[in-house]
Amino acid sequence: MATFAFIHGSTTTAACWDHVRPLLAEAGHRTVAIELPADRPEFTGADFTRVAVEQMSGAPDDCVVVAHSASGVLLPRIAAARPIATGVFLAAAIPEPGLSVTEQIQKNPDMLDPEWLAASKEWRDPQKWLALADRFLFPDERPEDMEWAHSTLRPMRLDGLAKDPLPPDAQFPPSACIIATLDRTINPAWQERVWREKNYGRLIRMESGHCPQMSRPGETAKLILEAVATGERRGRVE
Repeated sequence: MATFAFIHGSTTTAACWDHVRPLLAEAGHRTVAIELPADRPEFTGADFTRVAVEQMSGAPDDCVVVAHSASGVLLPRIAAARPIATGVFLAAAIPEPGLSVTEQIQKNPDMLDPEWLAASKEWRDPQKWLALADRFLFPDERPEDMEWAHSTLRPMRLDGLAKDPLPPDAQFPPSACIIATLDRTINPAWQERVWREKNYGRLIRMESGHCPQMSRPGETAKLILEAVATGERRGRVE
């Protein structure tokens, strides 16, 4: 039995994991869904890490941390703050030691989908959230689950985190990266290039939009379990 700690991205609540967690529970695993604050623009990487680690207080040292989207930048920080067995980047940003998210985007113009980047300011208007979500986050969501998907929307303020460099000596835990090949936010080609260059661990592709834990929960749970069961296999691509 393993313990999985799930961290949501910058546009949803922890409820985004509600269809994956029961599947892992049925397989005998424990899960915890971490809820990050949405209204703390001053929070740095250390602040968000503290919140996450506090909610993981009951998790064993060999727990698995699954980070979606923007929370990928927290994974090395969490691994430095407390013991974990494995990290899983799910359609997630892959941080670069020594750089902030803002600096990383400037260095890598192809890191984000250009249409997502152009629409970033529109998230300031709550009346546009549903249309933006349907376009970028949930383009492959099952029709019967769309109302639930909409209920998870909650854009976060990441002003402080975006400007806070990851320490240059940051170390990645043994990790796997699950790339959503139809992602319209983080560029999957950029993810694959960076992961191959850094050789951080196993790389897995799945045909999904940005939120596979919502649109394809069964496949997502299966791939997470496979990534953890096989352990760290650097350079392997599936």
